[in-house]
Amino acid sequence: MILRPVFFPAGGQAPASLLIRSAHVMTMSPALGTIEDGGVLVSPGDDSRIVALGPYEDLCRRHQGAVMDLGDETIAPGLINAHSHLELSHLRGKPVFGKGFCAWAESLHEYMQTRADEASIRAALLDMCVTGTVATADMCGYEAGKIVDLLQEGTGPDILFLVQRMGFASPKGGRLKPYGFAQDLETRFSQQGRFAYAGHGLYSTHPETLQLTKAWCDEHAMPFAIHLAESAEEVELVQSGRGPLGDMLRDSRLLPRTFTSSGHTPVASAHALGLLGPRTIAVHCVHVTVEDVAILAATGTRVCLCPRSNEQIGVGVAPVEAMLGAGVRLCLGTDGLSSNDDLDLGAEIAWLRRAYPELAFRDIMAMATINGAEALGIARDYGSLEPGKKAAFVRMSAVEEV
Repeated sequence: MILRPVFFPAGGQAPASLLIRSAHVMTMSPALGTIEDGGVLVSPGDDSRIVALGPYEDLCRRHQGAVMDLGDETIAPGLINAHSHLELSHLRGKPVFGKGFCAWAESLHEYMQTRADEASIRAALLDMCVTGTVATADMCGYEAGKIVDLLQEGTGPDILFLVQRMGFASPKGGRLKPYGFAQDLETRFSQQGRFAYAGHGLYSTHPETLQLTKAWCDEHAMPFAIHLAESAEEVELVQSGRGPLGDMLRDSRLLPRTFTSSGHTPVASAHALGLLGPRTIAVHCVHVTVEDVAILAATGTRVCLCPRSNEQIGVGVAPVEAMLGAGVRLCLGTDGLSSNDDLDLGAEIAWLRRAYPELAFRDIMAMATINGAEALGIARDYGSLEPGKKAAFVRMSAVEEV
């Protein structure tokens, strides 16, 4: 049983060279595996890095400084939240839950007229930190500047800002119109690999806009994220153009009357548009067919599961075992507080362990660590415990298998 992860060391900082001992060092590195009675040697400084890993006794012979003994605990890499919506943090507990996607979306649309406040975003960032998240991909919009300001206070994980493209206005001249609010983000974070554009969804964004956004991400070697196959209502709308989601979106004028269905599932439709591939993160994928799973696997598309969000809204459960069996690379996200109780990725891990007791704990941890880091393009720093990577860990106790 995994208990609540605790981020360690805070801020990735160590005042001096530090040797950490733990009963189990779960490196998530295929080459290193899990080191029993292991040690991790951490460099000093504000950007603490892992110097060496191995059996504790071996590292003791090379180390003269401080030692932190974690006893019977397990340490693992800091967690990677591959999908969040931080600027919706002020909507915690407000939308309609448990009555399906349309009821949730309709209630959310009403609350979306309110603006995010710094206190709720600050609390959400702290929630991520104290529960072990070291990096997140945040689907953001006009309020992203507030998140940047709060990060300057020193609280929060590393953030990959994914600015969502929405709307059915046709791109003029085959070019994307710049978002004014995103220009500062792009200037400040693109060179750090922390900025990209994203597509919201097939039912909310013009197909050509999605294609141009994917092309931008490919050109800049950045991940392309899109909500895909989250609900049965989405599947019906994309396949046939009918159903309650289409009626709701047309009534609110978010979906044009000229919208035409593809006649295919969302996954097959995204594939036909050229939106899938190794850099694509398809978020949710709850309602996918056997053929869809085969497409996701063949294209190398990564799928981000958000199981507690899906349960909260009432859209169903993704076919995790089928996707793993087909070789789909899975990562893990919390979604936002508009559809989840908290941003604790450890709670997502615990949910998967309860729902799929036959899955190896290591496979679930891979979703929350190395798979997420690779999907976001940050595996150079995060995702596994290896020399040269950032000294960012979670501590776990009462884990019967590592």
